[in-house]
Amino acid sequence: MIRLLVCDDHHLVRASLVYALQQDPRFDVAAQVSDSAQLLTLLGEAPAVDVLLLDLNLDARGVAAGIELIERIQAMRLPLAILVLSVHDDAQIVSRALDAGAKGYVTKDSTLDVLQGAIVQVSLGHYFLAPRLIEPMVRPRAPAADSAWDAALTAREREVLRLICSGQRLNSIAAA
Repeated sequence: MIRLLVCDDHHLVRASLVYALQQDPRFDVAAQVSDSAQLLTLLGEAPAVDVLLLDLNLDARGVAAGIELIERIQAMRLPLAILVLSVHDDAQIVSRALDAGAKGYVTKDSTLDVLQGAIVQVSLGHYFLAPRLIEPMVRPRAPAADSAWDAALTAREREVLRLICSGQRLNSIAAA
């Protein structure tokens, strides 16, 4: 049986995921959390889970914070696979999540069968991409004007950019 930890900030999404996955005898949802603080606290206790289903966009800091969260979890050296479950399908975001340490990436518009297959594959140590993500990953296109450009920025870079956009002078930003 594959033990799962589900992390999603939307209660209805999380509850639906837990319910659907518990119907499959291959899976046991061992825990569920709604934000990165709860997740890190729980992971600090070294729970017996095989796969973490992680929403990439957990708080107002956006996708970049989700990428940083994956890196932090990887630094903990826990014996679990991270499977991202996200609305974002931009190839750059998918690539950054995988580079950060995720073993798989599934979009929230995927079928339950795709999600279940992804869980099994990452639990076995394999990488997994939702089928509709494969072509954009192997044939990258020019980024759309409305793509998540901030995914390439660190939290600190986003903060500096926010201060610049608010009209602060560089000297005062540097001093802060």
